[in-house]
Amino acid sequence: MAYRVLIADDEEIIRQGIEFLVDWERLDCSIVERCANGQEVIRFLEQSPSGVDIIISDIRMAGADGLDIARYVSQNQIPVQVIFLTAYADFSYAKTAIEYSVTDFVLKSDISEGLPRAVEKAKALLAQKQEEQKKRLDAEKLSRQNRRYHLESLLRSVALGTGPRAYDNLKDEEPYCVVTFEVTDSPQAVPSSGPASMAEPHIIRTALMDYDTVMIGLSSRQCCGIIFLDKSRHTAGGLVKALHDTIHIVEEYLKADAFAGVSREHLRMQDLEAAYQQSILALNNVFYSRNRVNCFDPKITDGTDSPVLPSIQQLIESLSEALRSDSPETILGMLEDYCASFIKSGEPFHIFKKNMLSVYTVLTADVKQMDMMDEWEMQKADESFYTTVETSKTFFGIYESLRKYLALYLRLRENFSGTQSSLIRQVNSYIHKNYNQNISLQTIADTFLVSCGHLSRLYRKETGVSLISAINNRRIEVAKRLLKDPRNRVFEVARAVGIEEPTYFTHLFTQVTGVSPSAYRKQLESLGGHPL
Repeated sequence: MAYRVLIADDEEIIRQGIEFLVDWERLDCSIVERCANGQEVIRFLEQSPSGVDIIISDIRMAGADGLDIARYVSQNQIPVQVIFLTAYADFSYAKTAIEYSVTDFVLKSDISEGLPRAVEKAKALLAQKQEEQKKRLDAEKLSRQNRRYHLESLLRSVALGTGPRAYDNLKDEEPYCVVTFEVTDSPQAVPSSGPASMAEPHIIRTALMDYDTVMIGLSSRQCCGIIFLDKSRHTAGGLVKALHDTIHIVEEYLKADAFAGVSREHLRMQDLEAAYQQSILALNNVFYSRNRVNCFDPKITDGTDSPVLPSIQQLIESLSEALRSDSPETILGMLEDYCASFIKSGEPFHIFKKNMLSVYTVLTADVKQMDMMDEWEMQKADESFYTTVETSKTFFGIYESLRKYLALYLRLRENFSGTQSSLIRQVNSYIHKNYNQNISLQTIADTFLVSCGHLSRLYRKETGVSLISAINNRRIEVAKRLLKDPRNRVFEVARAVGIEEPTYFTHLFTQVTGVSPSAYRKQLESLGGHPL
C-alpha cells in the first residue's frame, strides 16, 4: 500500500522541487495533494481527515503556517506524520514542534537526501502506531469477548438456576434491564407444526443492533438477554418501541406469536437475578395486558385481592361438563380464569405445569376417542405440548399453547359433529383407521349393515365427495407424509397405504396431487423437505 503524501509550501518552485527531486515510487509513496498555505491543508484535513498519511510542510508561510498545521493535527488526533521544511539552521521552532510531535526537520538545501530519510522515519512511526493500534483493538476485542462470555454464563446460570453466580469479575457499567422473549404456535398452525426455534436468538441480536445486548437461548421457545442503556442515546420509550419492532420481525421470521417481558432498570450486576425474575413476571402479565411487550409492574402481581383458586379436580370436572354441553366460550373463559387465579395465588410453577398436563390429558382423550386427528398428528400435538411444558418458564407460555390446542380441538369437534349423521361419523372413523387395509364400498357397507346404494348416496350427500374418493384421499394424505422419508421406496409406500399395485398407486397419486410420487419427492427435496 503506497503512503499518501501532502506537500505544503507557499513557493511553487519548492513544491515542484520536492516532487521531482525525490524518487517517491522507490519510497512507496504517492503525492495526493499540493497546498500553497496552511489554510488549504487544514481545509483538506477537515474534509478528509484520513485522506493522507504524511504531511511535508514549510514552517513559515503566510497566514496559517506549519506550526498551525501541526497544532491542528495534534489537537484533532489525526493519524498523520508531519515533516517540517526550513531554510534556517537554528531551528527556532524546535521546542513548539516537539510539543506537537513533529516527525523531523529537513533543510530545504538538503531535500534530495534529507527528505527521503525523514519520510522513512515517518513510515516507520506510522507502521509502529498501526501495530500498537492493532494490539489495542485486539485487546479490546478480547476484553469484550471475555465480558460477553462471562455475562452469558452468568445469565444462563441465573435463568436456568444452575451453577454459581460469579459477580466478582464484573464491574457495574451503564444501566441495564433484562428482557425475556417467548414464542407460541401461530393461531393458523396446528400443534403438529412443532415449536419455532429461539435456541439461537440471532434474529433478536440483529433487530436490537442499536443496543449493546447479551442474548442467550433458553429453549426452542424462549430466550432472554441483558440490554445495556446508553442514556445519551436511549430512552425507556425508545426501548419499548424497539422491542415492539423486534417482536414484529420475530413473528414474521418464525411465523409464530411472540411476546416480551421487560424488567425495571438496574445499575448493579448483583441485581441480575432480580431483574430476570421481573422479566418473567412481566411476561406473565400478558394475561392482564394482552400487549406484545410488557414492562414489569409489581401492582399486577402483588398477590392482593386474589380470587379463590379452585382445585384441579374441580377444574377438570367443570371442563368435562362444558365439553358435554358444547359450550366452547365457557371452556376458554374457564381456562383463562383458572390461569389468572393461579398466578395471583402464588402457588409454585411446577404445580401449574402438572395441572395443565392433566387438563391436556382430558382434552386429548376426547379427541382420540372420536378420531378427530390421525395417530401421527396426535403424536406431534402431544410432543409439541409436552415440549412447551418442559421448556417454558412462564405461566403464559403454557397457557397460550393449551389455549390454542383447545381452540383447535373445538374447531375440529364442530367440523366433525356439526352436520354429519352418526353413521357417516362412524364411517369416517373406520376409513381413518383402516385405510391401509383392502377396504371398499362393499366392505364398509357390510360392516355397518347397510346397502351399498344407500351408503353411497348418504355419504355423498353429507360430505360432498364419494366414499371411494374419501378412501383414496386418506391414502394419498398418508402417502405424502411417508414420501418425505427418502428411505421409503415408492412401492413400499403404496403397500403401507393399502395399495398392492405400484402402477395403480402412481396413477392414483398423480390424479389426486397433479404430480407423480417421484416428482413429488423431488419437489420436497428442492424445498428443503417441507410439504407442498
